Formats: sequence, structure tokens, C-alpha cells
Amino acid sequence: AASGGVGVVEVADNRTYAGDLAVTIPPAARLRIAGRVGTYPHVALTTSLTVTVGEGGILELAGLLVGGGPLVVRGRPDAISLTDCTFVPGQRLGTDGGAAVPVGPSLVIAVDVDWQTEITIANCIAGPLFVPADGNSLTLTDSIVDCAGGAFPGATPAIAADGAGGPGAALTMSRCTVLGAVSAQRVDLISDSIITGPTSVDRRQVGCVQYSWIEPGSQTPRRHQCQPATATTPRPAFVSTRFDTPGYGRLRRAHASALVRGASDGYEMGAMATLGQTQRDDNLRRSIEEFLRFGLEAGVLDGS
Repeated sequence: AASGGVGVVEVADNRTYAGDLAVTIPPAARLRIAGRVGTYPHVALTTSLTVTVGEGGILELAGLLVGGGPLVVRGRPDAISLTDCTFVPGQRLGTDGGAAVPVGPSLVIAVDVDWQTEITIANCIAGPLFVPADGNSLTLTDSIVDCAGGAFPGATPAIAADGAGGPGAALTMSRCTVLGAVSAQRVDLISDSIITGPTSVDRRQVGCVQYSWIEPGSQTPRRHQCQPATATTPRPAFVSTRFDTPGYGRLRRAHASALVRGASDGYEMGAMATLGQTQRDDNLRRSIEEFLRFGLEAGVLDGS
């Protein structure tokens, strides 16, 4: 795209594209790289996908599977948007399907220190997100952020400014599952989300955390209807925390009413809320009761 123009790169197949990429976006231009509807192209990196953005430029990625290295954004972008993408948690998988050592981030924001950018992530799976404060903002919706593919809990922060866990960008999060710790300078809103590691927020006099699971001992702004409500509230249990398995990120439903009925709509917290599993269970129970023969009893069992 020329300066001030719009460029679109559409990948029309499911092939693997191996090798590192370095992209430059001119000032005030917008570049969109996306897989065509019905495809999911794989970008297999050896070190990184580096995008340098001119002043006021916009980067959009959609419908891509990226592994082997992080997305690194430099320069002076106005906005960065990631939609329907998978960034392999930990960057690489070992022979057992878990994250391979060393575990690395999926996104590294290295924009100019005197520049502020808005990062938006929706319907994505990603490893650690390193977004420094410096006036930047990070908004996540319906996504999973995994500190290390579930293999090395606590080894790397899931959301922070860097690998050392420094306070990251102003954070807004809705219906997300974070497998790991979160460190932010400020939280505007966290809602209907699950964070399995400690949450640390520097500016706690602003913002709100509501209808979410927050680890005991976390330092957050004011909370409303959050879990755990008591010391005996069961912790989140997942069918799987390993990226390459079918039950990845799905809550085990047995003894988990605080989570599967703890969101603002009365149903499930976390990234899998869009599946509507609690609503499906309720509908099935009502149907069974309506058509069950007299004298018989039935129920819905958690088979996960």
C-alpha cells in the first residue's frame, strides 16, 4: 500500500508458508493480511514476523495460523487488529504436543516510546502478549491467552509488558480465558473472564473487574460479583490445557456452578461462553423432564 492507501493480501489456500517475513507499512496506510473464508493458511516462522508501521498506519491480520515465532510490531501504528487467528502458544510444539522449551511470546509490541497504539484481539488463541504501557491499550474479546501451552504454568506471564512481568498496557477484556498471570498498569474493565494466575494492576483506583474468576491474592481495582466467592469455591478445572487437544480451554462442568453460571448473563465465564454449553444443558434437562415416562429419572452427566 502506498502512503495513505489500503492494501489487502488474501491467502486463498491452506498451504504452509515457511520462512521469516519482514513487512513495512507506509505512513497513514492500512494493510490487511487474511486467509480467504473457508481456508486457514499456516505461517511457519523460524524467528519472527516483523512489521514496521509508518506514522498513523494500521495493521490487520485475520484467519491465520502462525507458529515458530512471534509477531513483532515496530514503528508508529495507530491500530493493530488480530481477528480469528491462532498464534501457537509457546511458539513451537514438542513431540508430545506440548509447548517446546524455550517458551516465547506470540505478540511483542515494540513501537516508538513516544507513540501510543490500540491493539485489538478477537476470537484468537495466543501465547504470551508483551505490550508495554506507555499509553498503549489492549482489548481482548472471546480469546484464549496461554502462558506456555499449559506445559510450564507460571514460567512466563500471559499478559505483561515483557517476559519479566512488568506492568503492561491499559487492559480491557471480555469473555476470555487466560492461562497464566496478568500484569497491567491499568484495567478499564475485565468482565466474564477467567484468569488462572495472579493479576497485578498498578492503578487500582480506576476501572472494574466483574463476573470473573480472579486468583486469591491478586491486586485489582474494585470487584463486583467475582469468584472465588468463598475459600471453598472450587478452582477452574479444564478438560485440557494443552493446545493441540479437542478439549483445550473447555471448563469441566462438574462442581463448577460458580464458573458455568457466574457470568453477567447467568451462564459461563471464559472464552468458551460462545458455545452456549450451559444453555444447551438446561434445554436438554427441560426436554427430558417433559417427555420422560412416569416413574423414571434422568439427568445430564459431565462426560468431559
